[in-house]
This record gives sequence, C-alpha cells and structure tokens, in this order.
Amino acid sequence: MEKSTGSRQEGDQKQKKKKMTIYTVNKIQEPKKPEEEPPKDTKVTVTPEQVGEFIGTVFLTPLVLMFAWNFVAPTLFGLATINYIQSFAILIIARCFRQ
Repeated sequence: MEKSTGSRQEGDQKQKKKKMTIYTVNKIQEPKKPEEEPPKDTKVTVTPEQVGEFIGTVFLTPLVLMFAWNFVAPTLFGLATINYIQSFAILIIARCFRQ
C-alpha cells in the first residue's frame, strides 16, 4: 500500500510542478515559409462585377447621399445643403470611422 500511495504522491507533486499558462499552443511554431510570388507576366483580370461595384461606390453612393441629405437635413435640422464632393468626403470619413 505504501508504494501505491507513494506513486500517488509523486503524481501529485508532478501536477503541482506543472506551471499554468495562458497559451493554448505548447509546441514551438515553425517559422513561416515565404509565400511564392506569382509570375510577373500574369495579367490582372477585371470582372464586370468589380466594375459595377466600383461605379456604385465612387459615383452612385455619394449621389444618393447628397440627394438624401439635401432632402432631409435642411428641413429638419436647418443645415446647409451639400454638393457631390462634400457627400463623397462624408463617405470617406464614415469609412475611416468604420475601420
């Protein structure tokens, strides 16, 4: 019986010596391999969806914002009307806050 309790004591001592850590990975991570560069002679392809997204982002979204602002803000809050460039600037500022 002493041997069995002695092995339990040794096991308890091993558990006490084991340090707690906040890290979930206990193995050493291998250094990342550099990503392979694509060949330089590849052509960039632009899909029609990307063209439509660009047109919507650059041209239509500021236009919709300008019309909505000029319809609502002056009558409700007494603010000045804005032009296209100002609405585009508001969108840029809003995207900066979102990121």
